[in-house]
Amino acid sequence: MSNQQRSRAGTRAVPGREAIPLGDGTVLARAADRILAEWIKIGSVRATYGVTLVGLVTSAGFGAWSCASLASDWGRYPAARAHADRLSSVFDGLVLAQLVFASIGVLAITSEYSSGLIRTTFTASPGRRVTLLAKAAALTTFTLLAGAVTTAVTYVLGQLLLAHQHIQLSVTDPTTARAVFASVVYLIAVATLGLGLGAVLRHAAAAVSTLFAVLFLLPQLLRGTSGLLLAIDNALPGTALRRLMSDRPWAGAPSTREAWLVIVAFPLVSLVAAMVVIGRRDA
Repeated sequence: MSNQQRSRAGTRAVPGREAIPLGDGTVLARAADRILAEWIKIGSVRATYGVTLVGLVTSAGFGAWSCASLASDWGRYPAARAHADRLSSVFDGLVLAQLVFASIGVLAITSEYSSGLIRTTFTASPGRRVTLLAKAAALTTFTLLAGAVTTAVTYVLGQLLLAHQHIQLSVTDPTTARAVFASVVYLIAVATLGLGLGAVLRHAAAAVSTLFAVLFLLPQLLRGTSGLLLAIDNALPGTALRRLMSDRPWAGAPSTREAWLVIVAFPLVSLVAAMVVIGRRDA
């Protein structure tokens, strides 16, 4: 094939525009370069690894404490066994660890605003929305790895403690497998939610405070029996997490499908809002 033929095969003509490279992988290469650049920046933030370690210790530590308490009470209070939620006990620490992982998402963007690096980023990569998506992709990859390790350590440690009373849970059980999978997905979701809020608010303290209210405070305050309170409570990520981490649904609890929708909707909405805002204002 001649060079001219290769050129024709590797481009797509668009009326009024220059030919767009297709066959040579230029578009994919540029996307990969942007994601790699954002990955390096996430790793260059000193607080990232420390915060991630805090998230792991928080999740595993509080889960272990909850499982140890359950195992201790299992032998002493047989009547309470009917109400014990072993699966929820294993992942109790995620209630606090979610705030830590959400903070990683906040830091991924607000650290650039506070240092002024964001101007350099947007100058080097003029497509702001594409840059934000690259940040989201890099953050998702990082949180996937960190979340998988956190979930694995939390689950294994919890099972070791429950095994003292022979009440451990098998990961082959569908409900347990759902909780393990949901744990990783949820940590990715809250990190992305943090990224979106950080991009909109551009201030770490404001974004973290908002996340604390949405993820932790509101689910505690809005628990009630009225229809309105239940509807609001069931639309919150923290309640969705609690539903997917429980093998004993409570009265008025959302369905698992509703819980999944909430977990996916919050980060998507925040990311879309960030894409709208970031393209309309100066860095």
